[in-house]
Amino acid sequence: SEKAHTAFHEYTTVKPQHEVKHVRKAAKQALEAVGLDFGCVDILADDTNAWVLEVNSAPGVGGSMPRVYSETFKRWERGEFV
Repeated sequence: SEKAHTAFHEYTTVKPQHEVKHVRKAAKQALEAVGLDFGCVDILADDTNAWVLEVNSAPGVGGSMPRVYSETFKRWERGEFV
């Protein structure tokens, strides 16, 4: 998911509107590098590059994140992620 700026220091989660394979790859590599199989990775990205800012081993569950986690776990369980 992406964070979209809505107001001063306020963000909301949105679905990406562009190619994200390189971003997902960077996130997976970052989790593997620190020995995690689950976590959240903060990334800045453009159309071809992805820069990992930090890896969160215990990501927060505020805002829309519980819905995002639930949808993602269901997709993972159905085998939609490689």
